[in-house]
Amino acid sequence: GGEETHLRAGHQFPPPTALFPVRRALRVLCVQHFFGCSAPIFWSGVHPKSKFSNHCERARQEQITKEMAFAQGAMDFIQKEMQKLQVLQQNGIITSSSYEEKARYLQEHGAVAEAGVGMSIAERHPFKVIDMRPGGPALKTGVIKCGDELQKVNGVMLTASLTGEQVRALVIGGVGSVVELQFKEMPPRTERGAFRVRLVRQSADQGGTTQISAVMPPPGEKCDNKLAEGHYNDDFDIESAERAIKHQYDPRKKQWARTLINVVVQPCAFAEGAMRQAFHMQDLSVLGDDRRYVLKLSKDVNELTQIYFDDVQMQMEAKMYAEHYNAQKPPKQVDFLDAYVLELKDRSDKPICAVEKYIEGEYKKFNNNWNWSDEHRNTPQAFSHFTYVKSKHTILVCDIQGVGDTWTDPQIHSHDQQGYGKGNMGQEGILKFLESHKCNEICRWLKLPSTGKTKSSSVGETHIRSQPPCTVVPPPRGSAGEVSSAEGAHIEDTAAVQQALREKEQERQEKEKLGREKVALEAELQRIKAEFNAQRPAAAGNTRETDVGNLCAMGFTRAQAESALEHNTHFQDAVEWCLAASAAN
Repeated sequence: GGEETHLRAGHQFPPPTALFPVRRALRVLCVQHFFGCSAPIFWSGVHPKSKFSNHCERARQEQITKEMAFAQGAMDFIQKEMQKLQVLQQNGIITSSSYEEKARYLQEHGAVAEAGVGMSIAERHPFKVIDMRPGGPALKTGVIKCGDELQKVNGVMLTASLTGEQVRALVIGGVGSVVELQFKEMPPRTERGAFRVRLVRQSADQGGTTQISAVMPPPGEKCDNKLAEGHYNDDFDIESAERAIKHQYDPRKKQWARTLINVVVQPCAFAEGAMRQAFHMQDLSVLGDDRRYVLKLSKDVNELTQIYFDDVQMQMEAKMYAEHYNAQKPPKQVDFLDAYVLELKDRSDKPICAVEKYIEGEYKKFNNNWNWSDEHRNTPQAFSHFTYVKSKHTILVCDIQGVGDTWTDPQIHSHDQQGYGKGNMGQEGILKFLESHKCNEICRWLKLPSTGKTKSSSVGETHIRSQPPCTVVPPPRGSAGEVSSAEGAHIEDTAAVQQALREKEQERQEKEKLGREKVALEAELQRIKAEFNAQRPAAAGNTRETDVGNLCAMGFTRAQAESALEHNTHFQDAVEWCLAASAAN
């Protein structure tokens, strides 16, 4: 009866009826120890001189061997649990009162149901709050925040010798029982910097699940604190810094490089998408705002790490094409965020993450990797068209998104559909973009080959002509006299084009002015030459034609003679000119 009650309290063992072989095997061990003889003789009741067949005897021996192995496994498990129990007793976490509390609950309900306070804590010291469950006791307090450090449970100090699982065993208990927790505020929010709360343990279906987690929160949950507001939080705990290996990709050399750095990661995600969560991170090897980064971690713990390397390689290649695009001096410059792969070395599972620079602002999507595009923006669509032409029709960068004209997370289609992740739709994806793309003013500015479609002007858009430069037609305004966000983005894009065209027109006018001045100077030179020839005295009554004939008779060519007479007044000077010209030839 005692062993059955103990095993039921563990609530991970089979029902009592399945424990009969265990008890039988334990009795066999006792017989062996007491009599020092072979157990089968006493256990099976079979005498050595019995007339039972050998087949029955072998069957019984096999059954006894199985029961003995099962009993040995159970004893090993109990021994390990007893060792854990001794550690908890030595640290004062498990006391006689806690045993009595569980015993009373067992008598009333027949089993000890697991109940907790609805939070996840770090797997190692310091035991920080990683996450809180919606509707759970911890979240309802409104005081506990993600990142706070759990220091005491029911007055017992949590030391570095304890594991996260041992602390969890202390926090959980019977449904409806009370547990007192003491936390250290991280970062400090009050003068004391610490607080205590008394929480009523609740069952899992009421949000009372208590879990152990790596420093990242589990998928699908968000922290209900100020880190989720979307603004960068600089309140990092430097003591939680950790080592990480930084993997950077050079698209021109097509090589990866590794560097060991120190980083600090906020414990709670500030945003999440369908596949990944985003955390604020600081690179401690960099100073100022340049150390602000965003770390992206997959919700799927089984996701292939190669996906992170493919994504970073794709973004850095897109950044290289952005530099080629900017070299054409378009109306608006574009850029992709610096990105790299990070391996967190100090964590038990050594997770692989994607990291990129942090930028403030509203993220928007301007086209996807198939046939949709935001026609209110010209620059993103022209950039995608440009990459196809610049790469000599081998790739196309699309899925443009970001803040303004600083973009991230692009997708690349390649003509052979090799590399660039699952979103690479190959030649079909390229054709889908080209079929739906309407060449706009920037496409024509860059002199990109037309895809056969042109973007028609809307009420808020002005068609651009080369001469004279157009003026911007005011877009329609709402009832409050304000321009919508989509129209505002388009006006900004069109205004940039207009400014570039004005600069180009000024350059053309300057060239025309220089051309007119050149023509005037040439006309003035011809007039001076004519006056010079009219004033040139003919030698001894000779005419110009006679001088040319005389020079030709001396062995000079007619072209040399005429050139000499053009530049010299006296015949003797013309002879010297021809001699110099002949020597130069």
